[in-house]
Amino acid sequence: MANIPEAENFKAITGAKLVSGYQISVDPMTSAIADAAYFNEIMQYQNVGTLKNKDFSKFWSRYESLLNELKFSIV
Repeated sequence: MANIPEAENFKAITGAKLVSGYQISVDPMTSAIADAAYFNEIMQYQNVGTLKNKDFSKFWSRYESLLNELKFSIV
């Protein structure tokens, strides 16, 4: 997700709660680990917006180094 304003526009048009992605090209196996963890977290939250809060979300604290390496972001 290289274009944050475009992601925000997509959310506005579609009514999506959040948009997420990688800001760089990533290794498929490494990103699969992050994706599996991310989808697991989404399934546990009633308010997916919680995932955007790095101070509150267990997802960010558990996988911080991997997410930073992959330049993962949530809008």
